Parts: sequence; structure tokens; C-alpha cells
Amino acid sequence: MDITISWTNPAAGAGGTPDHYDIYRAEGNLTPEYNVAGDDLGTSWTKLSAIQAAHTSFDAATQVTDSTANAGTTYTYAVLAFNTAGYGLPANASDVPHRSVTA
Repeated sequence: MDITISWTNPAAGAGGTPDHYDIYRAEGNLTPEYNVAGDDLGTSWTKLSAIQAAHTSFDAATQVTDSTANAGTTYTYAVLAFNTAGYGLPANASDVPHRSVTA
């Protein structure tokens, strides 16, 4: 089952313009939470290593497709921007762009 994830590219933040975006997925309807180190989502989340999107320009629409979703399963997806400063850490973890969908 294919699920398309789309977002609008943000403006440059600390560390400059995003280099790329990593897509994370968790089963169920979850709010993103960072691990103890604060550099990655917690253990409920899996980085979809086969899916990565390059940053094109500010305010551009970007989309990727997850082709590994199982029909009938609810997933939450989170998109994290990465640049020379590392992952963009929001002031509040719930500010990570995320959405739950059922495949």
C-alpha cells in the first residue's frame, strides 16, 4: 500500500538551509518525542532509510511515498529537517510535522 507524505519546505533556521529531510514512521496515532540524547525520535519510531527528500527551496512543496505500509494499519509519520547543525529540534516535540493515517 502506498502512502504519500507531503509538506512545504521551511525557511532556513539555525545552521542554515535544510540539506534534506528524513522521514520517520511509528505504528499507531503518536505524538513525536525525542530520545534522551535529543537527536532522534524515540524507540517507537523507525527512520525509513529508503525515503529521503532533498531540500529544493523555501516554501516549495515536497512529497515522498512510503511503499512499505501494510493495509489496515495506522501509522504516524514525522518529517525532520537536517542541515549542518544537525536535526532541527523544535522547542516543543509536538511541533514536529506529523500526521496519522490508516493504510
